Amino acid sequence: MTTSTEPASIHTALDTYAEHIEKGFVSVASAHQRLAIVRRLKEHHDDLPLACLNLDACVAMIDLWRSRPIGERTHLPIAASTARTILSELIRFFGWLDSSPQFTWTAPSHFGQVSRKIPRLPSDQRKLREVFSAEHFPVLYRHATPVQRLMLCLAMNCGMGAAEMGRLKRNDFVLDGNGECAIDLLPGEGILRFVRPKTDVYCEWLLWPETVEAVKWAIVRASETNSDLLFVTDDGNSMWKDQSANPSSRFTHLWQSLLRSVEGYGIPRLPLTTVRKGMAEQIRSEHGDDIARVFLGHAQQSDMFNVSPQFRRLHEVLRRIRSSFAMVFEKPNS
Repeated sequence: MTTSTEPASIHTALDTYAEHIEKGFVSVASAHQRLAIVRRLKEHHDDLPLACLNLDACVAMIDLWRSRPIGERTHLPIAASTARTILSELIRFFGWLDSSPQFTWTAPSHFGQVSRKIPRLPSDQRKLREVFSAEHFPVLYRHATPVQRLMLCLAMNCGMGAAEMGRLKRNDFVLDGNGECAIDLLPGEGILRFVRPKTDVYCEWLLWPETVEAVKWAIVRASETNSDLLFVTDDGNSMWKDQSANPSSRFTHLWQSLLRSVEGYGIPRLPLTTVRKGMAEQIRSEHGDDIARVFLGHAQQSDMFNVSPQFRRLHEVLRRIRSSFAMVFEKPNS
Protein backbone atom coordinates (compact mmCIF):
# COMPACT_ATOMS: atom_id res chain seq x y z
CA MET A 1 0.00 0.00 0.00
CA THR A 2 1.22 3.47 -0.86
CA THR A 3 2.04 5.70 2.13
CA SER A 4 2.60 9.40 2.32
CA THR A 5 6.38 8.83 2.75
CA GLU A 6 6.79 7.00 -0.56
CA PRO A 7 7.31 8.84 -3.86
CA ALA A 8 3.90 8.95 -5.54
CA SER A 9 2.86 9.43 -9.13
CA ILE A 10 -0.42 9.83 -10.99
CA HIS A 11 -0.49 6.16 -12.02
CA THR A 12 0.27 5.01 -8.48
CA ALA A 13 -2.58 7.17 -7.22
CA LEU A 14 -4.90 5.85 -9.93
CA ASP A 15 -4.09 2.27 -8.92
CA THR A 16 -4.94 3.07 -5.29
CA TYR A 17 -8.10 4.84 -6.45
CA ALA A 18 -9.09 1.69 -8.35
CA GLU A 19 -8.71 -0.31 -5.13
CA HIS A 20 -10.94 2.24 -3.41
CA ILE A 21 -13.62 1.73 -6.08
CA GLU A 22 -13.44 -2.07 -5.79
CA LYS A 23 -13.80 -1.99 -2.02
CA GLY A 24 -16.47 0.64 -1.71
CA PHE A 25 -18.80 0.14 -4.66
CA VAL A 26 -21.96 -1.96 -4.26
CA SER A 27 -22.86 -2.40 -7.91
CA VAL A 28 -20.55 -4.77 -9.77
CA ALA A 29 -21.57 -3.33 -13.14
CA SER A 30 -20.86 0.24 -12.03
CA ALA A 31 -17.53 -0.82 -10.55
CA HIS A 32 -16.53 -2.50 -13.82
CA GLN A 33 -17.43 0.63 -15.76
CA ARG A 34 -15.53 2.93 -13.44
CA LEU A 35 -12.46 0.66 -13.35
CA ALA A 36 -12.42 0.63 -17.15
CA ILE A 37 -12.38 4.44 -17.09
CA VAL A 38 -9.50 4.43 -14.60
CA ARG A 39 -7.53 2.17 -16.96
CA ARG A 40 -8.32 4.57 -19.79
CA LEU A 41 -7.03 7.49 -17.73
CA LYS A 42 -3.75 5.66 -17.15
CA GLU A 43 -3.43 5.02 -20.88
CA HIS A 44 -3.95 8.65 -21.83
CA HIS A 45 -2.10 10.55 -19.10
CA ASP A 46 1.63 10.59 -18.38
CA ASP A 47 2.81 9.16 -15.07
CA LEU A 48 3.81 12.49 -13.57
CA PRO A 49 4.97 12.75 -9.97
CA LEU A 50 2.15 14.10 -7.83
CA ALA A 51 4.47 16.94 -6.87
CA CYS A 52 4.16 18.12 -10.50
CA LEU A 53 0.37 17.90 -10.53
CA ASN A 54 -0.21 21.64 -10.27
CA LEU A 55 -3.11 23.67 -11.65
CA ASP A 56 -1.68 23.73 -15.20
CA ALA A 57 -1.24 19.94 -15.19
CA CYS A 58 -4.80 19.42 -13.90
CA VAL A 59 -6.15 21.75 -16.59
CA ALA A 60 -4.23 19.83 -19.25
CA MET A 61 -5.73 16.53 -18.08
CA ILE A 62 -9.23 17.99 -18.00
CA ASP A 63 -8.83 19.68 -21.38
CA LEU A 64 -7.78 16.40 -22.99
CA TRP A 65 -11.29 15.01 -22.42
CA ARG A 66 -13.01 18.32 -23.06
CA SER A 67 -11.43 18.27 -26.51
CA ARG A 68 -13.02 14.84 -27.18
CA PRO A 69 -9.99 12.92 -28.48
CA ILE A 70 -10.20 10.51 -31.39
CA GLY A 71 -11.54 7.08 -30.46
CA GLU A 72 -9.36 4.09 -31.31
CA ARG A 73 -12.19 2.05 -32.82
CA THR A 74 -14.25 4.70 -34.59
CA HIS A 75 -11.39 7.03 -35.60
CA LEU A 76 -13.82 9.84 -34.80
CA PRO A 77 -14.03 12.21 -31.81
CA ILE A 78 -15.51 10.40 -28.84
CA ALA A 79 -19.15 11.17 -28.08
CA ALA A 80 -19.90 14.10 -25.80
CA SER A 81 -21.57 11.71 -23.36
CA THR A 82 -18.44 9.53 -23.25
CA ALA A 83 -16.21 12.54 -22.67
CA ARG A 84 -18.53 13.75 -19.92
CA THR A 85 -18.48 10.36 -18.18
CA ILE A 86 -14.68 10.11 -18.27
CA LEU A 87 -14.26 13.70 -17.15
CA SER A 88 -16.64 13.13 -14.23
CA GLU A 89 -14.52 10.19 -13.09
CA LEU A 90 -11.35 12.26 -13.42
CA ILE A 91 -12.88 14.99 -11.25
CA ARG A 92 -13.93 12.36 -8.69
CA PHE A 93 -10.35 11.08 -8.71
CA PHE A 94 -8.98 14.56 -7.98
CA GLY A 95 -11.46 14.96 -5.12
CA TRP A 96 -10.54 11.57 -3.67
CA LEU A 97 -6.83 12.33 -4.04
CA ASP A 98 -7.21 15.63 -2.22
CA SER A 99 -8.91 13.95 0.76
CA SER A 100 -6.99 10.65 0.85
CA PRO A 101 -4.69 10.20 3.86
CA GLN A 102 -2.48 7.98 1.69
CA PHE A 103 -1.24 10.94 -0.37
CA THR A 104 -0.14 14.46 0.45
CA TRP A 105 -1.50 16.08 -2.72
CA THR A 106 -3.78 19.07 -2.27
CA ALA A 107 -6.02 20.48 -4.99
CA PRO A 108 -4.44 23.71 -6.28
CA SER A 109 -6.05 27.09 -5.74
CA HIS A 110 -8.76 27.99 -8.26
CA PHE A 111 -9.18 24.31 -9.23
CA GLY A 112 -12.93 24.66 -8.81
CA GLN A 113 -12.98 27.42 -11.43
CA VAL A 114 -11.52 25.23 -14.19
CA SER A 115 -14.01 24.85 -17.05
CA ARG A 116 -15.40 21.36 -17.50
CA LYS A 117 -17.86 22.12 -20.27
CA ILE A 118 -17.85 19.63 -23.16
CA PRO A 119 -18.07 21.57 -26.44
CA ARG A 120 -20.32 20.51 -29.28
CA LEU A 121 -18.64 19.76 -32.59
CA PRO A 122 -19.93 20.57 -36.09
CA SER A 123 -20.27 16.83 -36.72
CA ASP A 124 -22.75 16.58 -33.82
CA GLN A 125 -25.25 18.69 -35.73
CA ARG A 126 -25.37 16.14 -38.53
CA LYS A 127 -26.15 13.20 -36.30
CA LEU A 128 -29.84 12.32 -36.36
CA ARG A 129 -30.86 10.07 -33.52
CA GLU A 130 -33.19 7.31 -34.62
CA VAL A 131 -36.27 7.18 -32.42
CA PHE A 132 -39.58 5.41 -32.21
CA SER A 133 -42.33 7.33 -33.98
CA ALA A 134 -45.80 8.00 -32.62
CA GLU A 135 -47.12 5.24 -34.91
CA HIS A 136 -44.83 2.66 -33.32
CA PHE A 137 -46.10 2.99 -29.75
CA PRO A 138 -49.65 1.65 -30.32
CA VAL A 139 -48.20 -1.49 -31.91
CA LEU A 140 -45.71 -1.99 -29.07
CA TYR A 141 -48.38 -1.40 -26.44
CA ARG A 142 -50.86 -3.77 -28.09
CA HIS A 143 -48.36 -6.64 -28.41
CA ALA A 144 -46.69 -6.22 -25.01
CA THR A 145 -47.07 -8.66 -22.14
CA PRO A 146 -48.10 -7.08 -18.81
CA VAL A 147 -44.50 -6.62 -17.65
CA GLN A 148 -43.39 -5.32 -21.05
CA ARG A 149 -46.33 -2.92 -21.02
CA LEU A 150 -45.25 -1.69 -17.59
CA MET A 151 -41.74 -1.06 -18.92
CA LEU A 152 -43.10 0.85 -21.92
CA CYS A 153 -45.43 2.97 -19.75
CA LEU A 154 -42.69 3.88 -17.27
CA ALA A 155 -40.28 4.79 -20.08
CA MET A 156 -42.87 6.99 -21.83
CA ASN A 157 -44.55 8.45 -18.75
CA CYS A 158 -41.56 8.83 -16.41
CA GLY A 159 -38.48 8.71 -18.64
CA MET A 160 -37.17 5.68 -16.77
CA GLY A 161 -34.51 3.24 -17.85
CA ALA A 162 -33.90 -0.26 -16.55
CA ALA A 163 -31.66 0.94 -13.69
CA GLU A 164 -34.50 3.05 -12.27
CA MET A 165 -37.26 0.52 -12.98
CA GLY A 166 -35.35 -2.28 -11.31
CA ARG A 167 -35.12 -0.33 -8.05
CA LEU A 168 -38.77 0.74 -7.84
CA LYS A 169 -40.64 -0.31 -4.71
CA ARG A 170 -44.34 -0.70 -4.12
CA ASN A 171 -44.43 2.19 -1.67
CA ASP A 172 -42.93 4.60 -4.22
CA PHE A 173 -46.40 5.03 -5.72
CA VAL A 174 -49.35 7.17 -4.69
CA LEU A 175 -52.44 5.58 -6.21
CA ASP A 176 -56.18 6.14 -5.95
CA GLY A 177 -55.74 9.72 -4.71
CA ASN A 178 -54.10 8.69 -1.44
CA GLY A 179 -51.50 11.22 -0.35
CA GLU A 180 -50.65 14.88 -0.81
CA CYS A 181 -49.60 15.82 -4.34
CA ALA A 182 -48.27 18.87 -6.14
CA ILE A 183 -51.32 18.77 -8.40
CA ASP A 184 -54.93 17.65 -7.98
CA LEU A 185 -55.20 14.21 -9.52
CA LEU A 186 -57.89 13.26 -11.98
CA PRO A 187 -59.66 9.90 -11.71
CA GLY A 188 -57.28 7.07 -12.57
CA GLU A 189 -54.11 9.13 -12.22
CA GLY A 190 -51.35 8.57 -9.67
CA ILE A 191 -47.95 9.86 -8.57
CA LEU A 192 -44.52 8.22 -8.56
CA ARG A 193 -41.92 9.52 -6.11
CA PHE A 194 -38.40 8.26 -6.55
CA VAL A 195 -34.79 9.15 -5.74
CA ARG A 196 -32.44 8.38 -8.63
CA PRO A 197 -29.75 5.95 -7.41
CA LYS A 198 -26.79 7.53 -9.20
CA THR A 199 -27.42 11.16 -8.35
CA ASP A 200 -29.68 11.11 -5.26
CA VAL A 201 -31.98 13.55 -7.07
CA TYR A 202 -35.58 13.41 -5.90
CA CYS A 203 -38.04 12.95 -8.80
CA GLU A 204 -41.79 13.01 -9.11
CA TRP A 205 -44.07 12.18 -12.01
CA LEU A 206 -47.82 12.27 -12.58
CA LEU A 207 -48.85 8.79 -13.71
CA TRP A 208 -51.22 8.24 -16.59
CA PRO A 209 -54.19 5.92 -15.96
CA GLU A 210 -52.58 3.27 -18.16
CA THR A 211 -49.38 3.44 -16.12
CA VAL A 212 -51.39 3.19 -12.91
CA GLU A 213 -53.18 0.10 -14.25
CA ALA A 214 -49.85 -1.54 -15.15
CA VAL A 215 -48.36 -0.62 -11.76
CA LYS A 216 -51.34 -2.11 -9.90
CA TRP A 217 -50.85 -5.37 -11.78
CA ALA A 218 -47.18 -5.41 -10.78
CA ILE A 219 -47.96 -4.58 -7.14
CA VAL A 220 -50.34 -7.52 -6.89
CA ARG A 221 -47.75 -9.79 -8.50
CA ALA A 222 -44.98 -8.58 -6.17
CA SER A 223 -47.16 -8.91 -3.07
CA GLU A 224 -47.83 -12.54 -3.93
CA THR A 225 -44.12 -13.22 -3.47
CA ASN A 226 -43.75 -10.87 -0.47
CA SER A 227 -41.40 -8.60 -2.42
CA ASP A 228 -41.16 -4.87 -1.85
CA LEU A 229 -39.74 -4.44 -5.35
CA LEU A 230 -42.02 -3.81 -8.32
CA PHE A 231 -40.04 -5.74 -10.94
CA VAL A 232 -39.60 -9.32 -9.79
CA THR A 233 -39.45 -12.75 -11.38
CA ASP A 234 -42.15 -15.36 -10.83
CA ASP A 235 -40.31 -16.61 -7.75
CA GLY A 236 -39.99 -13.12 -6.27
CA ASN A 237 -36.34 -12.40 -7.13
CA SER A 238 -35.34 -8.96 -8.31
CA MET A 239 -35.12 -8.54 -12.08
CA TRP A 240 -32.33 -6.00 -11.56
CA LYS A 241 -29.11 -7.75 -10.51
CA ASP A 242 -26.83 -5.28 -8.72
CA GLN A 243 -24.11 -7.88 -8.21
CA SER A 244 -24.03 -8.89 -11.88
CA ALA A 245 -21.69 -7.46 -14.48
CA ASN A 246 -24.81 -6.96 -16.63
CA PRO A 247 -27.56 -6.09 -14.11
CA SER A 248 -30.09 -5.05 -16.76
CA SER A 249 -29.93 -8.29 -18.77
CA ARG A 250 -33.45 -9.37 -17.78
CA PHE A 251 -34.90 -6.04 -18.90
CA THR A 252 -32.94 -6.18 -22.15
CA HIS A 253 -34.22 -9.69 -22.84
CA LEU A 254 -37.85 -8.66 -22.24
CA TRP A 255 -37.54 -5.59 -24.45
CA GLN A 256 -35.85 -7.49 -27.28
CA SER A 257 -38.56 -10.15 -27.02
CA LEU A 258 -41.21 -7.46 -27.53
CA LEU A 259 -39.37 -6.07 -30.55
CA ARG A 260 -39.15 -9.56 -32.08
CA SER A 261 -42.90 -9.97 -31.67
CA VAL A 262 -43.53 -6.88 -33.85
CA GLU A 263 -40.90 -7.53 -36.52
CA GLY A 264 -43.47 -7.39 -39.31
CA TYR A 265 -44.57 -3.84 -38.48
CA GLY A 266 -41.46 -1.95 -39.54
CA ILE A 267 -40.51 -1.00 -36.00
CA PRO A 268 -36.75 -0.37 -35.55
CA ARG A 269 -34.73 -2.52 -33.16
CA LEU A 270 -33.84 0.27 -30.75
CA PRO A 271 -33.01 -0.09 -27.05
CA LEU A 272 -35.51 0.74 -24.32
CA THR A 273 -33.60 3.89 -23.42
CA THR A 274 -34.57 5.30 -26.83
CA VAL A 275 -38.13 5.68 -25.55
CA ARG A 276 -36.89 7.72 -22.60
CA LYS A 277 -34.69 9.94 -24.73
CA GLY A 278 -37.35 10.42 -27.40
CA MET A 279 -39.93 11.55 -24.85
CA ALA A 280 -37.41 13.95 -23.32
CA GLU A 281 -36.68 15.44 -26.74
CA GLN A 282 -40.38 16.00 -27.35
CA ILE A 283 -40.77 17.72 -23.99
CA ARG A 284 -37.66 19.81 -24.65
CA SER A 285 -38.89 20.97 -28.06
CA GLU A 286 -42.40 21.81 -26.83
CA HIS A 287 -41.82 23.00 -23.25
CA GLY A 288 -38.13 23.87 -22.89
CA ASP A 289 -34.95 22.34 -21.53
CA ASP A 290 -35.67 23.03 -17.86
CA ILE A 291 -38.81 20.90 -17.75
CA ALA A 292 -37.10 18.17 -19.83
CA ARG A 293 -34.36 17.98 -17.19
CA VAL A 294 -36.97 17.61 -14.46
CA PHE A 295 -38.58 14.81 -16.48
CA LEU A 296 -35.24 12.99 -16.79
CA GLY A 297 -34.34 13.54 -13.15
CA HIS A 298 -31.39 15.74 -14.04
CA ALA A 299 -32.60 18.85 -12.23
CA GLN A 300 -31.31 19.98 -8.86
CA GLN A 301 -32.51 17.89 -5.95
CA SER A 302 -35.72 19.16 -4.40
CA ASP A 303 -37.30 18.75 -0.99
CA MET A 304 -39.76 15.88 -1.37
CA PHE A 305 -42.04 17.45 1.26
CA ASN A 306 -42.19 20.78 -0.54
CA VAL A 307 -44.95 21.28 -3.10
CA SER A 308 -42.52 22.31 -5.80
CA PRO A 309 -43.61 24.46 -8.78
CA GLN A 310 -41.26 22.49 -11.04
CA PHE A 311 -43.10 19.26 -10.32
CA ARG A 312 -46.50 20.91 -10.73
CA ARG A 313 -45.37 22.17 -14.13
CA LEU A 314 -44.07 18.73 -15.11
CA HIS A 315 -47.33 17.08 -14.04
CA GLU A 316 -49.29 19.50 -16.23
CA VAL A 317 -46.99 18.76 -19.17
CA LEU A 318 -47.31 15.00 -18.66
CA ARG A 319 -51.10 15.30 -18.64
CA ARG A 320 -51.02 17.13 -21.96
CA ILE A 321 -48.62 14.60 -23.45
CA ARG A 322 -50.97 11.78 -22.43
CA SER A 323 -53.70 13.48 -24.46
CA SER A 324 -51.44 13.64 -27.51
CA PHE A 325 -50.65 9.92 -27.15
CA ALA A 326 -54.28 8.85 -26.68
CA MET A 327 -54.08 6.66 -29.79
CA VAL A 328 -51.43 4.49 -28.08
CA PHE A 329 -53.94 3.28 -25.52
CA GLU A 330 -57.04 2.95 -27.67
CA LYS A 331 -58.63 -0.46 -27.90
CA PRO A 332 -58.24 -2.01 -31.39
CA ASN A 333 -61.95 -1.71 -32.13
CA SER A 334 -62.54 1.71 -30.54
